[in-house]
Amino acid sequence: MQRRGLKGSPRSTSVLSNVGIKKTKNPKPREFKFGQRKEPVSGARARRKTVIYTYVNQLTTASYLSFTDACLGLIDAGRVDPMHEFSLLMRRVKKALGPNFAFPYLAVPEFSKEKRLHFHLMLPAGFEFELVQNQWKRNGKAESCTVKSGVGLAKMGFYLAKDFDKPVGQRPFERRSIPAPGFKPQPINYGFLTRAEALEIAKRLADEAGTVIKEFDSKKPWLRGGFKWFEHSEFEEGVLPPWAS
Repeated sequence: MQRRGLKGSPRSTSVLSNVGIKKTKNPKPREFKFGQRKEPVSGARARRKTVIYTYVNQLTTASYLSFTDACLGLIDAGRVDPMHEFSLLMRRVKKALGPNFAFPYLAVPEFSKEKRLHFHLMLPAGFEFELVQNQWKRNGKAESCTVKSGVGLAKMGFYLAKDFDKPVGQRPFERRSIPAPGFKPQPINYGFLTRAEALEIAKRLADEAGTVIKEFDSKKPWLRGGFKWFEHSEFEEGVLPPWAS
């Protein structure tokens, strides 16, 4: 199935390059700079940053920004730059709220199962979402819902990062996420494990139980993160991790 949005024409590639976004089919991860910030090369590292940023800043307004068929056609033709449209949206929303109203947000561009380009946008609780709807309606629909629990918010962070392990050519852009500047969480130990560390614990528990691990994976993105407390299934039962208390 052909992707809708970012067909990869020479003109669209040129437009993206002009705003600091490089589109390439080369699956090899590379260091990527957007302004003065660097894109994490590792999908796992980017996922950790996304989960922590979303939770610490309490971005409980979860929204979905889609594009109409007509707009996707213009993107494919290189006549519309989706990153410019998102930047324009945020500038207009900030202008409407006033110069002294700074707020955290996190956006993740991705392709749907139908290969349609869209954005996930996380905003603070009680955000005036009508501002987003009014400014995005020329591109498509803007829909939102409220994440009602701490566990749900942590899981939402993992959901946003579900495609972060995909190679560059299978993502809309090299940049995986777009956080608001100035709201970076404190650099403390949030209790994440690497995949190797999580596998080591899983093997130890399997040995103690007299079983073997047949598959170390999950379709649930929040279980792929590798928390120190994952072996007790506390996340499944609704208990918050230590760093979220």
